[in-house]
Amino acid sequence: MTKKKREAGKPPGGGLSRIKARFLKDAGELWDVHEQEILSEVQSSENQKMNISFTAALNLSESTPKLKTAIRFGQATTDSKEFDFDDPNQYFMPEIEEHVKAERTKKVKKFAKDAGIEDGKQDDDAPKGAV
Repeated sequence: MTKKKREAGKPPGGGLSRIKARFLKDAGELWDVHEQEILSEVQSSENQKMNISFTAALNLSESTPKLKTAIRFGQATTDSKEFDFDDPNQYFMPEIEEHVKAERTKKVKKFAKDAGIEDGKQDDDAPKGAV
């Protein structure tokens, strides 16, 4: 008997609801396996708070769908940065760019003056922590 090959990119019979059900089952099992570690870690933490995350990595690029369920817990720090690039289809207008730079320079100089900073040196009379 030959196994019927499924088209790549399509979920299995039952669609996403079947995948969701499997993810929830696997997540519950992972929680049960790590329950004592989670409890121990949250009780020993300073603020007794913890993040617990589950991820579902779904791969439909193969002939059979793949689902990887993972758990992550503990005191974690998340950091991110976002940068917006200029629209390459937008026209460059030098006179506007110069105006924006001049306004930005004025704001920086005012901030430095208010903080008591001149030429990169802070006044002794400036409030502590002023940059």
